[in-house]
Amino acid sequence: NSCFVKPEVFEFFKSQLRADIITPNQFEAESLSDIKIKKSEDLKTAAEFFHNLGVKIVIITGVKLKDRSADALYVFI
Repeated sequence: NSCFVKPEVFEFFKSQLRADIITPNQFEAESLSDIKIKKSEDLKTAAEFFHNLGVKIVIITGVKLKDRSADALYVFI
């Protein structure tokens, strides 16, 4: 996979992300957090990464986990 924005835009989002709500897909969440999301515990770790940046609501979309079925929904507040 590759990023579709200029490197400086990506670095801005990675280092200066300021938002109350974000809705990254799995690839975007992994790229911004440097956390590979393979199982539900990784998903929680990625959400906590964004919460620690001050993001209040994190919705990671398009998630495919090895340890859960595709119809699961995870909410971390």
